[in-house]
Amino acid sequence: MAIDGTTSDDIALNNLASVAETPAALSNLAFSNLIVNINQSQQNANSNQHSMDLLGLAVTAKAVNMVANLSPMEVVAVAMMDTGGNVAREASIIKNALESLNPPPNIPTA
Repeated sequence: MAIDGTTSDDIALNNLASVAETPAALSNLAFSNLIVNINQSQQNANSNQHSMDLLGLAVTAKAVNMVANLSPMEVVAVAMMDTGGNVAREASIIKNALESLNPPPNIPTA
């Protein structure tokens, strides 16, 4: 079976078009690959930033919890540092000082 001239020319033109379009197709594939890689990098950066934000939030919450929730022993230790260990003596000194500034009135008895 012989191929006539028109069919042969059509095949040659089709092959030429296919070969001519190959660089453009490869360029489109490379460009789409670049876009996918950049998109993946942005998603990774966003995920990493979110993870660091959550870690910072957890660390801050733990630090606030440690400061806000003092144990009874820590409260006593702070009171002992402030007063030298004798809270009752310091309280009586303050009470006497306040009473000396404002003495009670003299009420005569009958």
